[in-house]
Amino acid sequence: MVDSKQLLYRVETGPCPLDDKFSKNHKRRTQMVEATPDFIEKMGDTVQMCFKKVILGVGDRAMVPYREFTKMRELTLKGVRNIIYSNFGIRTAKTKNDPIIVALHDKPASGRHANAIFNLKDIVDMLKAKLNKENRIIMYGYGEGLDKQIQIVPVKLEKLNFIEQVELFSKADVYISTIGSGSFYSTFMPDDSFLLYSPECYKPRIDGVLQKDTFCTQPIIHYHTTLSHLSVKDLKVAVKDCKFRDKGDGKYKDPLKEACDLLLDVDIVYKEVLHSVLSRLRRLYGF
Repeated sequence: MVDSKQLLYRVETGPCPLDDKFSKNHKRRTQMVEATPDFIEKMGDTVQMCFKKVILGVGDRAMVPYREFTKMRELTLKGVRNIIYSNFGIRTAKTKNDPIIVALHDKPASGRHANAIFNLKDIVDMLKAKLNKENRIIMYGYGEGLDKQIQIVPVKLEKLNFIEQVELFSKADVYISTIGSGSFYSTFMPDDSFLLYSPECYKPRIDGVLQKDTFCTQPIIHYHTTLSHLSVKDLKVAVKDCKFRDKGDGKYKDPLKEACDLLLDVDIVYKEVLHSVLSRLRRLYGF
């Protein structure tokens, strides 16, 4: 018997059968994970969230990122998001007095999944140096020397608690995210916001042999593109190079592929951010 204090999460069959008339799917078995020291160490930088009680939907109405479960997910997500906003006392409506925030996921280079942005600092430096000097932004009253500026905010998710995470993303207008759990915080972004989404790049392993060719894909981008409050831009075109890590002790070795960290074209990313910020300002000001 597993002690409840050792239980990280538990997934159980919902109160309604998953094979009801609205669903073609079968019931799922209960899954339990014991929080052993080895397991916690392998979790690496994974952000943990705990719920006393949560129901994420049933069958085709479930809130999971797979195409078989998308028919009513938007309503479920909006409901969950609004409840969390209300419980935390968060205001999401943007006013003309609020700053425009560009958030960037500063994913740890030691993360077990790789696909961090290798040259994130270069991107941050360019945004800080140029964005507030753009005449097209200054005409909206934002810019260098003005009361309002475009704020560039690198985000280390593992340093924030859940309330701080929700508060940050409820105010973020543009979010540059890597693939993985960090991208799902776009769920809490305000209406008419923008997600710039970098891909997953890797070399596949076939029969245990690492192949020469590198592939870049977006396996879960369809989750984000179905969110009505969000415009999604694929940064696959900005990938210049793939920085593979030292092999190390192989503790987190994926038997199917070897992922890498991404070197993005700074100029392309800047243009995408500028276009997104201008679009956000046009929607906010109506011109």
